[in-house]
Amino acid sequence: MSSSPLDSAASDLGLPSPGTGVDAATVLRLASNMETPVVLATVLEALGSVPQIRGAVLLVGDGFEIGTVGGGAAEAKTLVACREALSGGGRCEVEIDLAGHPEESRDGVCGGRMRIAVNPLTLEDRSVLRDVAERLATGEDVHCRIPGPSDEDEPRFGIEHSSGGNDSIRFTGRHVMIVVGAGHCGVALARLGRFTGRRVILVDDRLADPDFAEAISAGLIGTDVEVMSSLEGAMGLIPSQVTPMLALVTRNFHRDVASLRVMRDQPGIPIGMMGSRRRIATVLDALRSEGWANSDLARIKAPIGLDIGAVSPEEIAVSILAEMIASR
Repeated sequence: MSSSPLDSAASDLGLPSPGTGVDAATVLRLASNMETPVVLATVLEALGSVPQIRGAVLLVGDGFEIGTVGGGAAEAKTLVACREALSGGGRCEVEIDLAGHPEESRDGVCGGRMRIAVNPLTLEDRSVLRDVAERLATGEDVHCRIPGPSDEDEPRFGIEHSSGGNDSIRFTGRHVMIVVGAGHCGVALARLGRFTGRRVILVDDRLADPDFAEAISAGLIGTDVEVMSSLEGAMGLIPSQVTPMLALVTRNFHRDVASLRVMRDQPGIPIGMMGSRRRIATVLDALRSEGWANSDLARIKAPIGLDIGAVSPEEIAVSILAEMIASR
């Protein structure tokens, strides 16, 4: 019987709780930490129209499966191979043929092909994947060699400096989102950001107050959202090679201006700001009076979010995140 991240039984196994975002970093972290036998399936090739990308991962153990290699017939076929490997069948590769027609006996009719590596994990594998997962969680990209069934000289996972061939996967680190403002919209956006697999850092100067921090943390239970009381502190947590996206959903004009002052010398970082037209104009006027050039101000997308008629904090969060996804 398989488990979903939403099942209570899954939580008993140490699997993701609702709303935590099951990305590659999460799957590989679980793969490295599980004490019971597990099998990792990794998409090595994704050609044409297929349901998942190269580097998609699926972790299978006794009574659970976390992640996905695309669902449908392709995943069903992969799960069979994973269960066989879990029972002692060893490493293998699964070929998925989606180029068929409804009357043909193939894996689907999308039009593409996939090649998927299936690997029972050793202790050495888990050690490598733990390192990969930790780096992905910060936002870093990692090149990882995936062993195949015919690998005799290098039958293990390994971190590489660059892509080393068809069986070297460039795992994309978590997209990093800094949410400035821990009001209703900020908390909703932080939760939704983690649900979609992002690294989220929630910033608010009031988080220096233990009572406020405790109240906000209660609304973020189980999400792995990081909290900071200063934007400077949040920026210090991000690796130099990672470019975050910034969402200003603060409580007032003064916090907007203070945050933008911090970001002035951080070129290349996309900035979005929530607010009414009047508030936005007031903020931009204040920055101009401080000597900001039009090229500096052009970095600020305001108002942030797609115009979907959002009203509630959760709907506003959806509109903001949808715009971030579309612009990445």
